[in-house]
Amino acid sequence: MGAVLVDFGQVKQLGPQFRMLFGQMTRALVADDDSALGRSFRDLGFRMKRDSDKGYVDLGNAYVGNIAKEMKASEAGWADPDLFRDSYREVLRILRANPLVKIPPDLLFVGRVMGLLNGLYMVLRSRTNLLVEMSRLLDEGALATNGATLTQPKTRRLLEA
Repeated sequence: MGAVLVDFGQVKQLGPQFRMLFGQMTRALVADDDSALGRSFRDLGFRMKRDSDKGYVDLGNAYVGNIAKEMKASEAGWADPDLFRDSYREVLRILRANPLVKIPPDLLFVGRVMGLLNGLYMVLRSRTNLLVEMSRLLDEGALATNGATLTQPKTRRLLEA
């Protein structure tokens, strides 16, 4: 059985390949590894008109990387709305120079869920960083299987984080 995200009206089952790639992206964000973030954007299915490593690194940082770095620096569990505005402007600047020709639909859905959770964390003034907790749970799952495959994290533990 695959992982399921619920967006209060939308339900989507995510396949094992997407979950593995999303986990790699999450780890890259937590580790501030720009080259791994760029690779994960390409692996997730983003395609730019000019296919270059730098293009995916720039897109990954503008889309989520800079927000994740600021969240870690502030030790907040949520991103300020101004960060999203700045991110949107930077994404538009990058896409004017090198347009996207393909966007992975599953990541757009996950982005919507993460946006909803960010709003809840902001209202509650949470200090738990969801990306850090997701990365920790992914690492625990990988250790539990001796690194062979990622296991499905225990939903209850993530919600309790």
